[in-house]
Amino acid sequence: MKMKWPNSYSKEFLLDLLFLTWIMLITCESVSASPYTTYYDNNKAFTNELKVPGLFPPIFNVASKSSIVVNATCGEVGGPEVYCKLKEHRGKADTQCSVCDASSSSPGKKHSIRYVLEQNNMNWWQSPTLHQGPQYEYVTITLDMKQVSYLLSITKS
Repeated sequence: MKMKWPNSYSKEFLLDLLFLTWIMLITCESVSASPYTTYYDNNKAFTNELKVPGLFPPIFNVASKSSIVVNATCGEVGGPEVYCKLKEHRGKADTQCSVCDASSSSPGKKHSIRYVLEQNNMNWWQSPTLHQGPQYEYVTITLDMKQVSYLLSITKS
């Protein structure tokens, strides 16, 4: 059986394509041959042995170099405000209420948006309560990562 080339491809083009494919296979094989890959997490490098070889970009926390802005935070407008944690539907737990005050010197009463980027789990950001008005049903948080990024996942720690 004689092979007939399609009119749209020349023999030279197909030979070039075959050669480039061969080069890519050799390059990928040589790069992925190492069973070790270095990962970066919070500027610390560590190496893991991989079961499946492959190419992996460095992993880093984009939030560490980011800036964050919000259009509303509890206790900013109208002074201190009382908020209550949602009651559990199980058991007879008492309602736990506290005061949110953006101008307070006590970190436990402030719930600034900058706490979102910190590693400390004792502080958190909190929006105004709906008691302050229906305009606080939706707030806008803007995270500027200061670079073009492609996110594969977002995790809450």
